[in-house]
Formats: sequence, C-alpha cells, structure tokens
Amino acid sequence: MIVLSQTERDAHPVSHEIAEAANARLRASPYVSLRGLSCRCDDGGALFLQGRVPTFYLKQLVQETVADVEGVVQVVNKAEVVSSAASTAPSACDRRIGSAAASLHPT
Repeated sequence: MIVLSQTERDAHPVSHEIAEAANARLRASPYVSLRGLSCRCDDGGALFLQGRVPTFYLKQLVQETVADVEGVVQVVNKAEVVSSAASTAPSACDRRIGSAAASLHPT
C-alpha cells in the first residue's frame, strides 16, 4: 500500500476523474496483462485495483503504474495473482514488450 503526504491529499481531483486516469494508464500499458485490470476510487483518493494478473511481479507493476496518477492518495492493490502452470511468468508478448520498453527508458 502506498500512502501520500497531506499536501498531496489536499489537491486531488474528483474520484471518478482519478479512476478514469488510472484506467487509461492501464489500457495504455505495454503489458497486455495489465490492460484487463480496472480501478475505482473513493472520495478520499484511495484507488482500488481489481482484476487478475499471472505473476506477483505484474501485481507490483500495476500498483506502480497508477501510484503517481494525480489525486491518488493511497493504492489498495486487490489484483489477484492467478497461479497455474500457464500463468507463472509474464506472457511471451509481455516479455517482448517489457524488453522494448526497458530499452526506451535505460536506467
């Protein structure tokens, strides 16, 4: 869970706008697995992530993807990691896209 400072909490947009911005980020993600997740935001700026991902890595990644959306005070990550032999690693498409995205933003 990520909690922001009082200053960051004081200047947050309306909850539906926060949720729309967070959902737009998920839909635009280069990780296909994140595009099926959804967010809702309460009036206090708490953003709730919902849906399923194949790995704990992607669960953490989705949280980081939306944490800095304007107005988010707290991220409550309710994404479920679905463990099965077929979903214990990012999909081949996610791995290729992740490699390409990493090359665009070298550390």
